[in-house]
Amino acid sequence: ESGADIAFVTATPTTFPAVYGAAIATGYEAAWTGASPTYSPAYLGSDFAEQIQRDWYWSAYVLPWAADTPGNALVRDVMTAAGADPLDYYGLGFVEAQMLEQALRSAYASGDMTRAGVLAAAKSLETVDFAGLAPSETFVGSPDEQLQRITVINRPNIEDLAAGGTGVDTVEPAYTSDIAANYTFESACYEL
Repeated sequence: ESGADIAFVTATPTTFPAVYGAAIATGYEAAWTGASPTYSPAYLGSDFAEQIQRDWYWSAYVLPWAADTPGNALVRDVMTAAGADPLDYYGLGFVEAQMLEQALRSAYASGDMTRAGVLAAAKSLETVDFAGLAPSETFVGSPDEQLQRITVINRPNIEDLAAGGTGVDTVEPAYTSDIAANYTFESACYEL
């Protein structure tokens, strides 16, 4: 009844359908989004598949499974060889593994594989390149210089899922809002 044109939900994938279903049953139409893991690709096989395709948007750090980048090709090759079905979440694991691998290799090259040595190596990574899977990262400089400002905007796609994909349509592959671009980030909420 508020007239809001955007609804942001933080819920589990098993809880969200009750919230969303009740809202659309009243005729409420808006753009919906939420914190991970609120959305599930299983919704594209539900009774509200057409509505969720119409309403849902989400941002992600990595491009989806089918994206045409060398990084995505690596994810597909490795996961397909392992017998895994297409799933967009694998990309996050690859990004995290690549950051850790570079930190470990750097620590090894410096001759200090202690916890302190690995931490120092991680903090010295100037560029971690994910070959297009995700934006490159840096762990040197000020917090404002290290801040990642790029996101991927996605929508559900029933046809893509039916064709054997992951049910994702990328709306913006490298989106940066004016607010994010101009924000001065002075300190992190965590430290390595």
